[in-house]
Amino acid sequence: MTIAPKFDLQSEADLTEISFAAMRMAMRHEAQVHELPLLTDTDDEVTCGTPFGNFGIHTQPAGIKIKVTAARPDWLFMLKESLVEHLVHFVPDAVENLRWSDGDEGGGLPPNFQFASVQAIQKIGTSFMRVKLKAANLGSYDNDSIHFRIILQPAGQTEPVWPHAGANGATVWPKGDQALHKPVYTARWIDQTAGLIDVDIFIHEGGRASDWVRALSAGDTTAIVGPGGGGIPLTDRINLYGDETAFPAIARILASLPADSTGRVVLEAESGAACAYPIEAPPGITVSWITRGAEPTLTDIALADHAAMPDHFLWFAGEKSQVQPVQKTLKAAGVTSATSHVATYWSKD
Repeated sequence: MTIAPKFDLQSEADLTEISFAAMRMAMRHEAQVHELPLLTDTDDEVTCGTPFGNFGIHTQPAGIKIKVTAARPDWLFMLKESLVEHLVHFVPDAVENLRWSDGDEGGGLPPNFQFASVQAIQKIGTSFMRVKLKAANLGSYDNDSIHFRIILQPAGQTEPVWPHAGANGATVWPKGDQALHKPVYTARWIDQTAGLIDVDIFIHEGGRASDWVRALSAGDTTAIVGPGGGGIPLTDRINLYGDETAFPAIARILASLPADSTGRVVLEAESGAACAYPIEAPPGITVSWITRGAEPTLTDIALADHAAMPDHFLWFAGEKSQVQPVQKTLKAAGVTSATSHVATYWSKD
């Protein structure tokens, strides 16, 4: 991921109920877990970099001052929200009363929330529907942030209840019977200038998004929140592995790779290659299909390939029980996010 060198927007807040030492330890831990750079780490200040901006803390006589900087208002909001979500585990009562220096008292829709209209719907292969959406502002959806959430109302809801920005910098989501479904999807294709985005939705029984897309018509309106999540690896040597939930992300990555890239793609589907999801790869990358339940498993293949090709970036996503052995093996070997991306996209639990 790329880290922007300069961010012009900023906001600060005072938090008196937590010590600098405790928060410094928490920030160091988060930076290590997510492999984010610590731009400053002294006895007075800690600053961490992200693709969306920087966040940090400063010591002061009573508690700490927290600060976020970003290049866009929606990114600034996302960083404030992320900080609030982490701080609530340390000082829940104080977080409720947190206020920011940019004067945003909340109340309106979150800055990273917007409505989108359905332009077209198309069947892809045997198990996917491609939905083309049009939104007013997709400027944030670059290669560092290719994922977003589709926001779905509860079944039978006739009066939409949308989230709002809280005064403390966090999104306030409807609860109970009005709770929204917020599945994460990949921007399979995007035209930021035209405000168009394609999303491929895997159709399966029992899926709320599957039911939603089956009933969808051109001209309908939905809502999206984003961007977020990991982006496209900057490499020309890569091995990718995933089940149907990961196909759109794999296809997006393959379309962005240099033409002389080398590596391997292994795709697991209920029907194997008969799934017919369109995958196009550079000539130096082989594409293989396996049927779910076959031996060796997707996990076995990925780990064997990594042992044989440790110089290739390892990208793996799918069901939790498949992902965990890969994560455990890579961690034991000291493999970091600089050369791997392993993510749980769904769970049988």
